[in-house]
Amino acid sequence: MKLNANTLQPAERAEFDAALAAPLRPGDTPKGPAGFLLDNDDIIALWLFLLFAGAGGIGVYFFGGLPVPYAREALLLTGLGLIAWTISTWVRTHRKRGCLFTSFGTFLVRGSKLNGLRHTEVKAIKCRTIQRRVGAFTVFELVGNDESEVTMYAHGRWAQAAIAAIQKARGGVIPVSER
Repeated sequence: MKLNANTLQPAERAEFDAALAAPLRPGDTPKGPAGFLLDNDDIIALWLFLLFAGAGGIGVYFFGGLPVPYAREALLLTGLGLIAWTISTWVRTHRKRGCLFTSFGTFLVRGSKLNGLRHTEVKAIKCRTIQRRVGAFTVFELVGNDESEVTMYAHGRWAQAAIAAIQKARGGVIPVSER
């Protein structure tokens, strides 16, 4: 289910904002009814790449290098557009990307957009841990009543706290399978 944070009920919005204000880093254990696992590090590389690509387009306009008519102007406009889009996206989503569980739902957060399930809609939970050379991460999947799936990549402590929040909201009746 896709939601916008602005459409949440006032109590839900207050819990959402409180969780975003105190993000967790990988390895932290959530304390309380909500936990936001900040996942901003991966997207920063893309933002930097887009900024440099835009600056490159502007650089070609000022320093030449393309003998094609109007190509320099097109690169200038493209470069300015890339820089403007990247900065506006960064402003809207910086420190608002990651996995969030609250007392009412578990979501992937991308700025003000939420993709996930309310706890009343969760039919099953699938959870598995993948070992890597430098550590492990947990693949956490929620299956909805309509068979929709939401997949999140987190660490084990966050996933266990999210499972506990879902079980608490549903009275402990949701099956959890390890794959």
